[in-house]
Amino acid sequence: AEYAQVADGIEQGRLWLDVTSIKRAPVDAMLASRADVVGLHPMTAPPKSPNLKGRVVVVCEARLSPRWRGWFDGLLQRLQGEYVRTDPDRHDRIMALVQALVHAGHLAQAR
Repeated sequence: AEYAQVADGIEQGRLWLDVTSIKRAPVDAMLASRADVVGLHPMTAPPKSPNLKGRVVVVCEARLSPRWRGWFDGLLQRLQGEYVRTDPDRHDRIMALVQALVHAGHLAQAR
């Protein structure tokens, strides 16, 4: 939320992208600004190549104006990822379940 306050008034007309594993809190903080806002979550380790070919990226478009639509769609196309579009709440619910399943699997295998 602090970065939204710092940027108050200078962010209009900008596109803010976050790359985090949770979406609701960062997206809400960015929506307090007047910038366009998209949350991204690459479901992979950092790539060793300049693109995301074959890698899944979750995309949460919270506020994306026509001004940025073409640029953003072009960026995704150039990165060559496989994109799953959803909203921040659904993303966070699914990620909580996925993480819980991973931990449950580890606990089940513990001795």
